[in-house]
Amino acid sequence: MLAAEDIIKCSKIYERAARVTGQEYLLLQSLLLDLSALLQLQQQQLQQLNTQMLAFAQEDYNISKQQQQQQQQQQQQHGIMQQQQQQQQQQQQHLLLQQQQQQQQQIKY
Repeated sequence: MLAAEDIIKCSKIYERAARVTGQEYLLLQSLLLDLSALLQLQQQQLQQLNTQMLAFAQEDYNISKQQQQQQQQQQQQHGIMQQQQQQQQQQQQHLLLQQQQQQQQQIKY
C-alpha cells in the first residue's frame, strides 16, 4: 500500500508537471515510470495476498465441514447406541415377564 507521504509527493509532482520544461520533464517521466513499477509490484502483492486469503478461507471451510460431519456421525452413533440399549432393556423386560409368567404357571400346577 502507498503511504500518505508517497501520495502527497505524487500529487505535488503532478502539480509541478504543468510547469515543467526539458530536463525536468525527463526527470518527471522517470519518476512516473518508477511509480508505475511500484504500483504494479503492489498490485502483484495484493493479488498474492488475495490468493492466500482465499486458500485460507477454503481450508477453514473444509475443516469446518469436516468437523460438522464428524459431529453428525457421533450424534448418529449415539442415537444408535441409545436404540440398542432400549432394545436390550425391552428384551430384558420381556424375558422377566416370561419368567414371571412361567413361575406363576408352575405355582398354579
